[in-house]
Amino acid sequence: MPELTGLQRRFLAAAAERILPLGDGPGAAETGVANYVATALGEERLRGWFPLFSLGLDRLEAITREALGIGFAEAGPEQQDDVLRRLQDLPEPPLRHFFAQLVRLCAEGFAGAPGPGWDYLGYPPEETEGDGCLVQISDCATP
Repeated sequence: MPELTGLQRRFLAAAAERILPLGDGPGAAETGVANYVATALGEERLRGWFPLFSLGLDRLEAITREALGIGFAEAGPEQQDDVLRRLQDLPEPPLRHFFAQLVRLCAEGFAGAPGPGWDYLGYPPEETEGDGCLVQISDCATP
């Protein structure tokens, strides 16, 4: 199964931190979003997306180096935001699709599994089993 390179993981982590920055609650770094995305790309349901993400992350780095002369992970937050906007506005459909799926997977990683993201959103942990699955609600009346 293909895996992201160490450098691609750094680009991914930096991009995720700009998409879901630390603010009044946890951000991507605190909720493990980049690791979630990297792991998800190895799952059967997303296996076909790996080439798209590899291309997109490499292009993200290339755009940053062309524009700033430094790598994406080394750029400042405002510079990273500018590069992400450039990537989003490119006329190349695969790169636009990459960006849209990156945002989607970051949101999924933030709120898709029990953890700090759920806590921040106020999801009640008492409604989950130890494995994170929802507890069956047996006393609900059906209409």
